Amino acid sequence: LSRCILETLKLDYAAIFRELADEVRLSYGPMRAHLLHQDFFSHIEQFLAASHIPAARFEIRIPESTFVVLPPSFAERLVACGVQVVVDEVGRGMGSLEKLARAPLWGLQLDRAWVGSLQRDEIARRVCQAQIAAATALGIVPIATGVDDAQIRLALICIGCGYGSGDLYPSEAFA
Repeated sequence: LSRCILETLKLDYAAIFRELADEVRLSYGPMRAHLLHQDFFSHIEQFLAASHIPAARFEIRIPESTFVVLPPSFAERLVACGVQVVVDEVGRGMGSLEKLARAPLWGLQLDRAWVGSLQRDEIARRVCQAQIAAATALGIVPIATGVDDAQIRLALICIGCGYGSGDLYPSEAFA
């Protein structure tokens, strides 16, 4: 399924790129089985070569629960391909802060459940603030998922998160 999605992304990117050109970033969240497959890196290299997507505009989202079991060289190999690595679903489990700090990550994605609750739940707001502060302190871009309305967008901007995805925006950047 993950490989089929990669194939679809090539077509989607080409269509979107014609209209938005420099504003487009492509974010891909492969399934755990694909991430752990021995041919994963060759699939990514083939995709980049065939799609003509600039590697610096292609990010691979790895769930935190998978990221903590991968060898440290995994993110390094992706970065060597030129792609951006984002750890997704941060705050759902108990990830390794040391591993996050030492990996060559571009982004740290806040979990949708925390983001969606941040306006009505003080604990959710504090968790989002802590994750944004941790990402920023580590030199990693904080990214919110679940930015579904303008109020959430504004609340995130106010607490220091300038990137996100959700129903409100077709693209990732909203700063």
